[in-house]
Amino acid sequence: MKGLLKIFKEIRELNEEQKIKHIQKKELQYKINQEEKLLSKKIADTEKNINEQIKQCRNDGLYNIAKAIECIDLARKNANRQNHLFQQVWQQQQQPIANLRVAFDVPRLLSLPWDNPQWNPYSSDNSYQPPMQGLAPGVLRIGEFLIEQVEPPKKIPALVPIRDFSNEFPNFQPGHIAIFSRTAESRQAALSGIESIALRVISTFPIRKLKGIFIDPVSMGNTFPFKNLHKFISGQKTYTRSDDIREQLRGVTEHIEQVLQNYLGNNYETIEAYNVAAKSVAEAYRYLFIADFPSGFDNHSWEDLKSILLNGSKAGVYVVLHIDQSLERPRNFDYRTFYDFCTVLNPIEEVKDLLELNLPDNLVFKDLFELNLPNNLVFQVRLDTPPPQEQYNKIIELVTDAAKKINVETLSFSELYPQQEWSGDSRREMRAPIGLMGAMDKLEFWLGENEDNQLTSHGLLAGKTGSGKSYTLHAIIISLAMKYSPDELELYLLDFKEGVEFQIYVDPEKGEKASEELNEDKALPHAKVISIESDREFGLSVLKYINQQIEERSIKFKSAGNLSKLQDYRDKTGEKMPRILVVIDEFQYLFQESDRITQNLNQIMDNITRQGRAFGIHLLIASQSPNVPNMSRGLYSQIDLRMAQQMDKSTATAVLAEGNTDAVDLLDKPGKVIYNKDYGKRNQNEIGQVANISSQERHKALLHIQSIKTSNNYQRREPLILFNGSRPTKLDHNRQLLQLSSMNHWLSLKEINKQILKEPDWIVQETPGVAWLGEAMQIGNHTHAIFRRRPRSNMLLIGSSEEVIFGIIGSILISLIHCYQPQKAQFRIIDLSIPDDENHWTEMTINFRNAFQAYFPTVVAKRFAEPETKVVKSTTLLTQTYEEFERRLKQREQNPEQNPDELGQSLFFVYAVGGLNRAQNLRPVMGRRNEEPSEDAEKLLKLISQGSELGIHTILWLEDMKAFLKLTGDNRSWLTHFDLRVGLAMPKEDSRLLLGETYAQSLPRLRAYFHDDSATKGLEKFKPYAVPTKAEIAEYNCQFQKRSTP
Repeated sequence: MKGLLKIFKEIRELNEEQKIKHIQKKELQYKINQEEKLLSKKIADTEKNINEQIKQCRNDGLYNIAKAIECIDLARKNANRQNHLFQQVWQQQQQPIANLRVAFDVPRLLSLPWDNPQWNPYSSDNSYQPPMQGLAPGVLRIGEFLIEQVEPPKKIPALVPIRDFSNEFPNFQPGHIAIFSRTAESRQAALSGIESIALRVISTFPIRKLKGIFIDPVSMGNTFPFKNLHKFISGQKTYTRSDDIREQLRGVTEHIEQVLQNYLGNNYETIEAYNVAAKSVAEAYRYLFIADFPSGFDNHSWEDLKSILLNGSKAGVYVVLHIDQSLERPRNFDYRTFYDFCTVLNPIEEVKDLLELNLPDNLVFKDLFELNLPNNLVFQVRLDTPPPQEQYNKIIELVTDAAKKINVETLSFSELYPQQEWSGDSRREMRAPIGLMGAMDKLEFWLGENEDNQLTSHGLLAGKTGSGKSYTLHAIIISLAMKYSPDELELYLLDFKEGVEFQIYVDPEKGEKASEELNEDKALPHAKVISIESDREFGLSVLKYINQQIEERSIKFKSAGNLSKLQDYRDKTGEKMPRILVVIDEFQYLFQESDRITQNLNQIMDNITRQGRAFGIHLLIASQSPNVPNMSRGLYSQIDLRMAQQMDKSTATAVLAEGNTDAVDLLDKPGKVIYNKDYGKRNQNEIGQVANISSQERHKALLHIQSIKTSNNYQRREPLILFNGSRPTKLDHNRQLLQLSSMNHWLSLKEINKQILKEPDWIVQETPGVAWLGEAMQIGNHTHAIFRRRPRSNMLLIGSSEEVIFGIIGSILISLIHCYQPQKAQFRIIDLSIPDDENHWTEMTINFRNAFQAYFPTVVAKRFAEPETKVVKSTTLLTQTYEEFERRLKQREQNPEQNPDELGQSLFFVYAVGGLNRAQNLRPVMGRRNEEPSEDAEKLLKLISQGSELGIHTILWLEDMKAFLKLTGDNRSWLTHFDLRVGLAMPKEDSRLLLGETYAQSLPRLRAYFHDDSATKGLEKFKPYAVPTKAEIAEYNCQFQKRSTP
């Protein structure tokens, strides 16, 4: 029950609880309904608000979109406007460059990078070749521009002006280029860039229209590796030292001064205008390439550099330089100067902004530089680097080869011909054009007194090998000879160097061919003396002759009324007295020894330079080396005209006055000359270009003079005096012998001396005979010996040159047959020369015998007899001659009162031995103690000791004095039996023994000394005659046949 009650109780509690929950449910339902109503209202309100906001946002969005569309449209319009403005500015900058390229016909090559095939010298088609002519380019590629202002960004060639176009395009700088660097990286880029620019200038300028000066003080020349480039373009070297840099810049400023003052003046605005007028004497452009400025520059150099930047472009001088801003800036140099006169490139050290543009790799530049074009338009530039080494070297090689081949442009000498030949009057002066000074003015050589009463007495011309010195001499000689007749001008032409410079004045047809015989009939009619490869002795004799002319003219001037000028004398007397010009090329050779010749030269030249001008006598001396130690310093003080061609400055000190030696830096090509009439003083320089007088021009001009001579019927009053030291003299050049040979009858000894020889010591009873040996080293008669019937009248010839010796022997034989009437002389000749087809002289004695046997008995002997040619054995002829000697000796002993000429014919015994190995019979034999003369040697010595007074004259040839001493048993006293001695080159002691002097030790080829021990004249140097040929011997024979019987 209790359990049931408990259950009911629980049921009741559950019902109560259910009621409560029901009530709570209703309350909750009510609340929910209330909340739903509130929420529905709130949702409705919220939805309404949202809808209103959405509507407002939509309206605002539409408004903003409209505004944005309006802004975008405005921005697009603004961008189009900016783009149009940029295009206009771009076109403004491109048009002048385009005009430049069109105006100067810029080839495509200028804009191409080094890796383009057209720059490859090895490609078969369109390969690079240096330009040989045309104008210099006006613009040059230095690298590539990065153009960011266009879409897509582009790279184009960076072309900048490298010449001055400021007159046509005022906004452009005048051609100089300055590249700055601040870091090691930008420095390296700048140096590579300037080297590339230098190579482009070298390879694109026409050959010989560019001269470069390279300055590299830090890298010591590695920036400009042009040592194999032609020196006309590169200069002597790359300059690294401060003193060299200063000197080069000073030379450039002097060149600018010369161009502005003397070339342009008031006539030409620019060097281009001048060059158009100058044509053949146009000036080359000069470019200074400078690395690592300001290294190596001092105050003077900076000042000169500023002057070059300011004035250089007008004169064709430009600067391309790199400035290292990491170096200390010179105190006195404002870098703004570069901005005033140069196209300036500054380094851009940061490139991250470019990288952020996400440009293609080929448009991302490194080592960028910034370039400001006119109107402040800025471009970014990557400078070019030089091409690969092989290509680099080949370009240099091609340019150098082209420079070697091209001729230096100059005026043709034919353009200087006078309008009226031989019309000049030399009473007051001699004057003739030799080239150009500036574009139009003539460069004139003159000596005498000009219209302003200025005097110029004598001239000095100097220049190194290749400077054009010889051309200048030729221009002077030929131009004067065209203007003046031989009655107005007399020339003495002396050449002391090896060569054929003056041969053309002897024979224009063959003058340049040293091996051919010259025809003197075609010689320059004005020339009284022409010497080629002269000896000092000959030069001295010519100057002695000139000195004598001064004395003779002085006497004439005094007798005409104490006159002091050539003009006054000619005006008063009417006598045709020509001016005399003595031209001496390589005159320093005259003074090469400190000896009596030099002493005489100094005295005579001093007199000529002091007195010559008043009498119309002038010297023009020329040399590569005018610093002459043994020459009197006072001579130069009398030479007022100085002409300097290319030379170093140490040489220039002898030519130009102190402070003027830098002027030689202006002489940048052969033929260019400083003409200074006031002893080389600085303010008197005139610079000109000698005309081109090549061998063809000389030949043409001299033939023209020959035609003038013919048309004027001019005949020489006196024969030409020709000395040709390069060849043996021909016998027919001996005028005295020529006179004898041309006689139509046989002369007696007395008549020969009276009419021709005029010898003071000429005793007919001694049956004298003249033996000409060769051409004397002086004006006048040729060197000769005289055989007389006196003791010791024998001749000893010492020398190892068999050809020269036989030339002397041949001339002796030919000479002697012209001194005697037929059958009055005989010849016995032992010829031990070795027969050889190539040695033509070995047949000379046979030819002589065959030609003159009918007139003068002649026997020829050789080592071995040759019956077919009627040649006897040498020992036989010696024996026969000795027997004739004994016969005459006996005859005189039997009749001591007989005159010498009554002993028989003059007998000339020629014993041409050479070495004693050829004459075994003369070799010494062993005596009781020492070697003694052989039996045949004893005969010969006895013949020599007494034969000449009996009319038997021995002419003995031995190779050296050693052979003579062997022959005589080392008895030097036997030498006293030879009054007549001839020596070729020999050792010092042999020379002293034979000649009494050591001079023969230094004898050159084709020279010999003659000494007559019976006379007081001393040594006589001469040039031996050539060996007479068979034809020449026959010609003398022909002359004999024309003579009447005596």
